[in-house]
Order: sequence, then structure tokens, then C-alpha cells
Amino acid sequence: MKKYNSGFTLVEIVIAIGIIGILSGILVTIINPESKRNQTRDAVRMNQLQELASGLETMRLAEGRYPATTAAAVTEEYLVNWPGDYIYTPGSNTMSVYVPSAADSSKVFMYNSNVGKIQICNATTLDNCIDL
Repeated sequence: MKKYNSGFTLVEIVIAIGIIGILSGILVTIINPESKRNQTRDAVRMNQLQELASGLETMRLAEGRYPATTAAAVTEEYLVNWPGDYIYTPGSNTMSVYVPSAADSSKVFMYNSNVGKIQICNATTLDNCIDL
């Protein structure tokens, strides 16, 4: 009677599964999907912040003032809507808008009318700003 060795042994299967697991772990570490999602969220937030700043500056040019509230800016049709997590702080001749960073909770993206561009700042004190 002849004995045929066909198929894989249990040890070979366990080794193959272990190698696949190690390689997939390395791949997930390299790709880091959470970091990529946060970077994408931050890119969207910066784009929305630029649109908000543009609408508010358009109102300032047209009416000589910034709106007192976010609702005033939307109802006066300078902006289509106001995203919920964007914070607006109006002044008599200045204003700032900021939103938390998704990638780094200690930072915010901020547009200040005195500076005229988007910066990334310390979330607690709104200082130590760096131009983007």
C-alpha cells in the first residue's frame, strides 16, 4: 500500500497564517488609516475655514462691518451655512474664526482678520500661531 502526502501539515498552515498576520500588522502600521482620516478632516476644515473667512470678508467690504452672529452672516446670504464646530468671535473692526484640529487636539486652525490668513494655533490660549 502506497501512502501519498498531499496537502499541508498543521505546522505549515500555522506558520503561513502567522506570516500573513505579521505582514498585515506592518502594513496597517505603515498606512495608519486613523492618521489619514484626521489629515483629510483637517484639509476639509481648512478649506471650509477659508470659505467662511472669504464670506465674512466679503460682508465686511460690502457692508462695512462683520456680522454680530453666525446666523446674521448666513441670513444675509454671504454664507450658505455655518458648520457646527466652527467658533466665531466678532469684534468691532476685527473677527476671528477657528476650528479644532482633528489630528492634534491641542491645536486649532484660525483665521484672524488682522492677520488675513489661516494659521495653526495653541487651542488653549489661541497664541503661538504658525502661518499655513
